[in-house]
Amino acid sequence: MGGGGAQMTEGWFWSHPEWLAFARAKGGESDVHVGAANLVVRLGSEGAMWNAVRKGHRADIKAAKRDGVVVIEASNVAGFSVYARIHSAVAKKPRPNASYRAQRRSVLSGNARVFVAIVDGVAEVGAAYFYVYEHGSYYASAARTDDAPRGVAHALVWAAMVALSVDRDWLDMGPEPKPTDSEKDEAIAHFKRGFGAESIKDWRFVLP
Repeated sequence: MGGGGAQMTEGWFWSHPEWLAFARAKGGESDVHVGAANLVVRLGSEGAMWNAVRKGHRADIKAAKRDGVVVIEASNVAGFSVYARIHSAVAKKPRPNASYRAQRRSVLSGNARVFVAIVDGVAEVGAAYFYVYEHGSYYASAARTDDAPRGVAHALVWAAMVALSVDRDWLDMGPEPKPTDSEKDEAIAHFKRGFGAESIKDWRFVLP
C-alpha cells in the first residue's frame, strides 16, 4: 500500500484549483464531501481487496473477463478522449464542454487517472476517471456503451483498485446517500459498497 500514512490533509483535493475549475464548469457543488459519511475502500494487497469484494461483484468481474474484456490504464490524452466520448454519448444530463476540458487538464497534470475497458482488443466499451492526490484517490465518473458486456463497470473499478493500490492508501467512492436521495442514488451506493467500501463519518478530515 502506497503513501505510508492514513492521516488525510483537511480538505484533500477539494480546495485544489483543478477541482474547483471542474466543479464550476460542471455547475455543481465545489465540495462534494460535506455530509454525514462517505463510502471508502481501504486499498491494500490484491488478495485482501478481492476477499472484501461482494460475491456477486466477483462473478461479474469474472464474466467480463470470459467475454474478452480487458481493462487498461490510459492516463493520457488518447485515453481521456475515449472516456469523454463514451461519457458524453450516454450521459442523460449533458455536461458543459468546459467540464471535460477541466478533467483533461487534471490528466495532463498527473492528478487524474483513466482506465478503459476493451473487448477483444478492439472495441472500447467503457471508461472510468479517478482523481488522485497525496495518499488518496476519488472515483469521479464512469460510463459504458449500451452494448457493453456484463460486468464492464465492475471490471473497471476492480482494475483501478489494483492499479491505485500501488501508491495510494484509499479510494473514496463518494458520499453515502441521504434518506431524501433517490432510489437510483441508493442503487449506485449499493454497487460501490460491493467493492468493500466502508461508511466513514467525517471523512473529509481523517481516515480512522
